[in-house]
Amino acid sequence: MYGTQRVYRTQEKLSYRVFMLSLSFLVWSMWVKSGLPLFTQLSSAHEPIDGRFPPLSGLVIAIDPGHGGIDGGAVGYGGLIEKNLTLSIALKLRDYLQQAGAVVIMTREKDDMLSDGGGGTRKQRDMRARMKIINQPGVNLAISIHLNSIPSPRWHGAETFYHPERQDAKALAEHIQKRLKAHVFTDRAIKSGQDLFILRMMEPVGVLVEAGYLSHPEEARKLADPVYQSLVAYAIYEGILDFWQTHDDEMRKPQDVP
Repeated sequence: MYGTQRVYRTQEKLSYRVFMLSLSFLVWSMWVKSGLPLFTQLSSAHEPIDGRFPPLSGLVIAIDPGHGGIDGGAVGYGGLIEKNLTLSIALKLRDYLQQAGAVVIMTREKDDMLSDGGGGTRKQRDMRARMKIINQPGVNLAISIHLNSIPSPRWHGAETFYHPERQDAKALAEHIQKRLKAHVFTDRAIKSGQDLFILRMMEPVGVLVEAGYLSHPEEARKLADPVYQSLVAYAIYEGILDFWQTHDDEMRKPQDVP
């Protein structure tokens, strides 16, 4: 459908890129253990991907970086604030998806709390505004990005939530979690998010990714580093790609097919 050779070359470039990201993370880990200053920067994350028919061509994705503005979300080890890290990961994910041909819609691209102009609390207005963006016509997938923080520093690891009544969302969650396990070595599994408002209200296929625990000292240090954030974003990207390659025919509208 997309031109096998062109897609292969695109995937080859991306596979090389994730190898370099993993190598950068290995260097990052060595620097952390050594106690020396860390200056690692990711230079290749925003390079354009060649190819006439990118693998995600025709896919429209809404990305929701959790919290924003006066709603900082969780505050973790070292004073890290959830809203800042979710936005950083989301912007990196946006870049990967756009390079692969997807159309990306962001609920926020800066430190803002949203509002739909209606009544209720600030949080209620914010959530309604997010859902209006996510549920607009034509959106195929939605990814909401958050971070955990609990009183105990014991727990760590990324996990992906889905609504139990959506088997398509469960499949997306499984693909993303598989890639998170491969790239950031989480031992967690997907979880039902029946009580999560955003998953109950999502109309497109959607999941919520908790990218880690800010209350875990080591994981918090990782989550604050741009290289690790890129690994998280790339894992989510690859999970989306895996899902799309097995579900694109059933999700495409007739006019979207090349």
